[in-house]
Amino acid sequence: MRTGNDAESYGGREFRGALSRALEGQPVPDELTVLGWHEHLLSCAECRRLLEREEALEELLATMPRPKLPPDLTRRVLL
Repeated sequence: MRTGNDAESYGGREFRGALSRALEGQPVPDELTVLGWHEHLLSCAECRRLLEREEALEELLATMPRPKLPPDLTRRVLL
């Protein structure tokens, strides 16, 4: 088990999994505090690129219009 805020020991694969969980609103390990995220991103170009792509996608999705759903969709889905 890791202790402290040693982001460098936190491998890229584990970091990407934690990043995915954080973006989904799920809890992340204690060692990935805000400072831990920044420390890891400074040392890992692959994770920086991943974060940049995720942020770009989030920005793109925010610019898209909300879909117009049929008024009776809820009833059809729930029945």
